[in-house]
Amino acid sequence: TGINVTIVEMANQVISPIDYEMAFEVHQHLISKGINLVLETELQAINEAGNKLTVTLNNQTVDTDMVIMAIGVVIQKLQLILAEQSSSTIRWKHQSKIYML
Repeated sequence: TGINVTIVEMANQVISPIDYEMAFEVHQHLISKGINLVLETELQAINEAGNKLTVTLNNQTVDTDMVIMAIGVVIQKLQLILAEQSSSTIRWKHQSKIYML
């Protein structure tokens, strides 16, 4: 059956550089693949307890096994951020099931 996937986005659409009509087609495709799409919602906190993570959104909490966070940045900025992070920080994030892209 696979895994349950939820995409949480602060904006009213995914892939914000494209216009809403094109993004709507992407939304429909994601939903057709069984992906839960939560728009206009802010991630407020991630709490870790044992092997589970609890994600706090605007008005709800969600229990999960893993969080993958991705932000839209210019690739040069991303390279700079990664260069500044120590390997221990990246390893800690990996061990705690919180991945940042």
